[in-house]
Amino acid sequence: MGAKPSIQVPICNCLPTDGLPYKAYEAAMKGHLSIISHYLTMRGNVNATYGGETMLHAACKNGRENVVHFLLKINSLCVNLRNNDNETALMLAAGHGYKDCVQHLLENNFRCKIELHCKNNEEHTAVDIAHLRNHQEVAYYLSSFFQKPPPYTASQCKSSMKIPTK
Repeated sequence: MGAKPSIQVPICNCLPTDGLPYKAYEAAMKGHLSIISHYLTMRGNVNATYGGETMLHAACKNGRENVVHFLLKINSLCVNLRNNDNETALMLAAGHGYKDCVQHLLENNFRCKIELHCKNNEEHTAVDIAHLRNHQEVAYYLSSFFQKPPPYTASQCKSSMKIPTK
């Protein structure tokens, strides 16, 4: 039985929506930009979910740097949405050791600040996850963003942006 997630207050007001077609989710997993672009051109929602995850989650956990880079150009993208394990895309990229995806996430500007201090259901941050999975280069890179104190405490992050399960 996993630990209960921390009560977290959002620092931005992103909300996920259901209804991401599997074809678009799979395209994000496999790095097929043409399918993703077509889906979005046909008024698809970049924050839509399939099985509790967005295209950004799928791209980050599969190391699809090209998809991450593409999605980060979309103004309505919410980088802080959580999957069913209360993990952000940053946590997934860090946990799988995909430094290029982590770099893209941290070095781009967003309409809301990316959350570095939030914790998943196991009470681990992205840095913790990278350390635990022996991705030390990623953990060191993430740690370099912690030089300034956060503008909020870990308990003020947002689990309310956790993607609802059915």
